[in-house]
Amino acid sequence: MTAAYASLDVLLYHGSDLESLENLFNGQPLNAAVAATLHQNGSPGFYMAVLRDDAEYFGARRSGGVVTIEIEDDAVGELTTRGARRQPIPMTPMSARFEGDEFFVPVDLFDVFNALREQGRIHVY
Repeated sequence: MTAAYASLDVLLYHGSDLESLENLFNGQPLNAAVAATLHQNGSPGFYMAVLRDDAEYFGARRSGGVVTIEIEDDAVGELTTRGARRQPIPMTPMSARFEGDEFFVPVDLFDVFNALREQGRIHVY
């Protein structure tokens, strides 16, 4: 676990199109095939911004919005131990200037993320 995620539940933000957000909000599990078709930059996976303003950029880019994802501290640790990571949000000449980082869950950890969610250790609202 990184020091940035010590001792408190973590609030992260995911910006996307409205249909994807509705599915996520309604409990649909993360799906690697869907992630592969929707991703635009970087490795396929699930990206969550540390700052809501940064997530709003990605939601606006898809004419959508943002959901809040609350992850228990030990669940962040479990994901991180298995290969999820906090990293800077990559910038391109066309992107906004981001103030925070992102937390990236690679597709091979979707089953772990989904299991943690089923256990009530990850909440979407």
